[in-house]
Amino acid sequence: YFIQSNLRTPTVMNALNSSSPPMIEMESTTMQHIWGTFFLAVAVIAFSGDAAILASSLNRGAFQIKRPLVVVIQHLAACDILTAITTYLPIAIYFLGGQWRLKPLNCYITAFFSYCTSSLVS
Repeated sequence: YFIQSNLRTPTVMNALNSSSPPMIEMESTTMQHIWGTFFLAVAVIAFSGDAAILASSLNRGAFQIKRPLVVVIQHLAACDILTAITTYLPIAIYFLGGQWRLKPLNCYITAFFSYCTSSLVS
């Protein structure tokens, strides 16, 4: 993991059980806010950038490349928007809120998409 202070073993059940300690304990809330702001910025930048790519690719003459490559770019942008919504945004909410504030189903969805994204990249 990328956070090196006081790590506990994160599991999905720790996030769902309100009496359990937080998945990642940090020494200060300042670090939580820094990481939350970082993930929120990544989600907003990814969503706005990919939305701009999708909007501009709908024009016939926007890209001077062949149509199959435009379709690949559109699919990548759509997948990146889904990743920003299902992975980065819930993680930002977790860090900024201090605990998992979404429904338990969202925890499973976030874990699933995080796993799928990381396995495709590596």
